[in-house]
Amino acid sequence: WNEAEPYYLGYSRLAPLQVVVYTRGVGTGMPEVDYYVAASHLFGEAGSGDGGGGGSGGSVGDSGGGGDDAELRMQHAVAALDTASQSASQSATQPARFGEFSIDLSVGGEVSEQVVLVDGFGVAWEHIHFALGIENVSITAPFRNEYYGHYFFENQNIYVLNTPMAQFHPTFDNVIVRVLLEDPNAMVVVVADRTDMSRSWGIFPRMWHQRLLARLRRAVGRNVASRIRIMPRLSHEERLELLRIADAVLDPTPIGGVVPMLEALAMGTPVVTLAGGEVGERRSFVA
Repeated sequence: WNEAEPYYLGYSRLAPLQVVVYTRGVGTGMPEVDYYVAASHLFGEAGSGDGGGGGSGGSVGDSGGGGDDAELRMQHAVAALDTASQSASQSATQPARFGEFSIDLSVGGEVSEQVVLVDGFGVAWEHIHFALGIENVSITAPFRNEYYGHYFFENQNIYVLNTPMAQFHPTFDNVIVRVLLEDPNAMVVVVADRTDMSRSWGIFPRMWHQRLLARLRRAVGRNVASRIRIMPRLSHEERLELLRIADAVLDPTPIGGVVPMLEALAMGTPVVTLAGGEVGERRSFVA
């Protein structure tokens, strides 16, 4: 939902069934969107199979099967949604079961759509290294002082924010402030992505970065805030190199991001996140 076009397209009811996935962490609030597909772990006990969801669990089936049956799993998902749309008379206290998928009417109060729970992570990536673009990436980290022409020193502790700035919540400023104040060697690195770039001129919209820096300068002063580095848009390979030289990747709760955290873990870099009470705060923890 970073861009207006796909968001407002959802109001058009272009299909009999409209479905969203949990990757943004929040529901749409649209009456035209019917189902919200989510990993069972996001809804706590309701998706754990040990008593939630009206006594029979929010998801069924084994989580195994690997990536070889990804197509079959997708067919099950389509069948689940199709069958559910014809099951208006089903009891509101029992989850609908379809193979490894279930539709649980007792969970999902945090979103307006009907929740469809899937086992495990909820994404059928047959080859996750290929999906993340790291299949042929070198595992050798570059020297910090040679990275991308920007100079990071060996005595610095590099904390990377690998998530689009549009997903930063103002309350996350407190985390950045604490990192800068409690670690005098901290360097907080913010990476721009395509959502931070102007479509017309190919430069970042200054207001995003200016607002972030202005808030942090008011909180810690210009001297401390100088240890925040705004990186321009990087190629995929350059961004992965940055993740390799980082000491940690910070997940900007409460919104966070799944794929950026998986990229960091794939590069062997630890991720710092916080599993809160909202769906968006639990996505990276599930990853």
